[in-house]
Amino acid sequence: MARISDSSGGCRVRSVTLLNPLPGVGEGKGERAYPFDELSPLDEGRRSIDDAGMADNHADSGRYEPCCALTRDRLWLDGKLFHPEVVVPSLPVDVFLLIHGTGSNLSAEGVLETFATGMLTNGARLLRVNTRGHDRVASIPVDGNGTRKGGAAYEVIDECRHDIAAWLDFLAARGLSRVALVGHSMGAVKSIYSQALEPHPNVKLLIAISPPRFCHANFMAHPKAQAFRDDFACALQLVAEGRGEELISVKQPLPLELTAAGFLAKYGPHDDYDFLRHLPKVNVPTLVIAGDKSVATSPAFDGLPETLSEIARTYKSLTFELVRGADTNYRGCFDVPFTIATAWLKRAM
Repeated sequence: MARISDSSGGCRVRSVTLLNPLPGVGEGKGERAYPFDELSPLDEGRRSIDDAGMADNHADSGRYEPCCALTRDRLWLDGKLFHPEVVVPSLPVDVFLLIHGTGSNLSAEGVLETFATGMLTNGARLLRVNTRGHDRVASIPVDGNGTRKGGAAYEVIDECRHDIAAWLDFLAARGLSRVALVGHSMGAVKSIYSQALEPHPNVKLLIAISPPRFCHANFMAHPKAQAFRDDFACALQLVAEGRGEELISVKQPLPLELTAAGFLAKYGPHDDYDFLRHLPKVNVPTLVIAGDKSVATSPAFDGLPETLSEIARTYKSLTFELVRGADTNYRGCFDVPFTIATAWLKRAM
C-alpha cells in the first residue's frame, strides 16, 4: 500500500512501506491528545535554535542548557539540552536525542536543526549532541588525561555504541527515560547499529534520516563509483605498506580526509556497518526516510527502496518513506523529515 502527498520545498513524499501497528508505544494511557494535528509553521526566517541560550526564553526556540557526558572509555562529549516553552505530556517519548552525520556537530544547520526547531515549537524536549566523530578532525577530551584524535578522519563507527549509551544514560539521570533516537546520514547508521548491537531499554522509537549503506559490493559494481574503486585501491596499498594511519583524501561516497585503515574498516568487503544487516535486530518501531535523488545518484542508496520493502515483510514495525526531489541533506525541503516524523508519531500514540 502506498501514499503520495505534496510537501513543501518542491519535494513529494511517497510511503513505500506503511507502518504496522506500533507495539508497546503509548499503550495504557487512555485518551490522548495529539499535539501535531496543527503544526506550527517552520518559518524560513526563524533564527537558529542555537541562538536561544539559557537566558533567552524565545517563543519559537525555548531554551537550552549546555551539558556533557562521559563515555565508558572515558571520553567527554558535549551536548545541548533544549526545553520547550511548555512540555506536551501526551507525547509518546520524553525527549528526542539527535545524532549528527559525518563531519557535522551538535550546532550544525540543516535538516536536524529544522527537525529540532519543529519539535521544540510543538512541546518536545530534545538533546543535540556531539559524537566522537564530530567535525572533520577534532581533539576529544580524555577524562583526566589529555585528548584523543577524533572527528570523521579518525572515528571508528563501532565506538558509537559508547557515545550513544553515554547520552542515553545522561538522559536517564535527568528522569528522561522514554527516548526517540533520531539520526541523520552517518548518525542514522550509528543509531541503527547501536540499537541492534546494544539495545538500550530507554529507546522507544528510532528515526533514521537518509542512512547510507556501507556495502562494498555495491560500490565495486556501481557504474558511478569509479572514484570509490580508485580510493579503495589506494587505501589497500597504504595498509599493505604499513601506512594505514596516514590520512588520504577520498572523493566517494563523499569528499573527506580519513585514515587509510579507517576507510577499509568502513567500506571493506566485510560490510560490518551496512545498516540493512542490522535493521532487523532493532526491536523498537523504526522510521527510515530517504530522498529519491540519493537513490538515483549514489551507490550508497542504490536499490534501497526495494531492499527495505523486502525486509519489511518480516520486520513488522518498519516504515520507509521515499521523498521525491530530495537529496541526502534535503536541500530546499529541510522540513520534510520533521513533517513525516510527526505524522508517524501520531500513529504511535
